[in-house]
Amino acid sequence: MIKQSKNLNITHKFINHLIINGKKNKGENILSKSIKELQTISTKSSKKVIQQALVANTPIFKLSTLVQKQRKKKKTKIMPAFISNKKSRISFAIKFIVRTVQKQKRPAFLQQLTREVLFSAQNKSTAVVRKKEIQIQASVNSNFFKNYRWH
Repeated sequence: MIKQSKNLNITHKFINHLIINGKKNKGENILSKSIKELQTISTKSSKKVIQQALVANTPIFKLSTLVQKQRKKKKTKIMPAFISNKKSRISFAIKFIVRTVQKQKRPAFLQQLTREVLFSAQNKSTAVVRKKEIQIQASVNSNFFKNYRWH
């Protein structure tokens, strides 16, 4: 019973990130069609593929920019912020997947979404590469770790 509620929450989050022009039906249709395509393409169940994709894309840190004003000068610092909330980590993972598909700007959004989920489950997608780059940037700015931001 608990696992079903977690899966429902993940699907609701996925749908909310896929909403187009405030119409939730479009997001539900996109998700259901992509799940059907995942079932036909992969040998594993679609739930496991989506879970593996989310695990591969969940970030530990996020980069937040701080603007410091000193008289007329503005300095921007990139501060690594640790994401301690599991729900926000999952939503960041979903955002990584959806935004990489949106940046590709190809007409077949549905097929690109299923490919991105499949490739990210195999750790081969551009969303996983982007997540790793953000983690590297956070570790490069390790001198700011003393000023952690805990979210």
